Amino acid sequence: MSGHVRAGRRRGALRAAPVALVLVVAACTGPAGAQTCVDWVPYPDEAARTQAAALVVDATVHERAGTRPMLGTQAAVWEVEVVAVVAGDAAPGDRLHVAATPVTCTPDPPPDPLDVDHPVRLWLDRGDPADGTGEGWRLLTPYDGVRPA
Repeated sequence: MSGHVRAGRRRGALRAAPVALVLVVAACTGPAGAQTCVDWVPYPDEAARTQAAALVVDATVHERAGTRPMLGTQAAVWEVEVVAVVAGDAAPGDRLHVAATPVTCTPDPPPDPLDVDHPVRLWLDRGDPADGTGEGWRLLTPYDGVRPA
C-alpha cells in the first residue's frame, strides 16, 4: 500500500510490505450489504513498523477534521501537530491530517486510536486510491499505527 519511497530504502523491500499488510480482502455481507473486509497482519516490533512506515512522528492530536472513504467505510480524520520526527520527511510544527485506518467487518470495532488527549507516536503511510485506502496520510494499520509517546 505504500506508494511513497524514502531515500536510502531498497525498492524491493517496500514492494513486499503491502502483501504483509493486507492478508485477506473479501466480500462480507452485513446489514448494509457487501463491504470490504481486511485482516491486518501485526508487525512484530517498532523496528518493523518503522521500516514499513513512510513517516514516523511524535505528535499531539488536536481535533477531528472529518472523515474520508477508506476500505469501503468512512475513516475518521484527525488533525495532528508534529512534535518530533523519528523517520521520514516532516518538521516539528507541521500539521497533518491523518486517517485512523479502520477495522472492517467487525460488529464492535475497537475505539478510535487517535481519539486521545496525550502525546502519541504515529507510524504513517500514504493512502492510495487504487487499493481503497484513500488519499493522504493514514495509520500504518488499525493496530500498529499509534502508541503513547
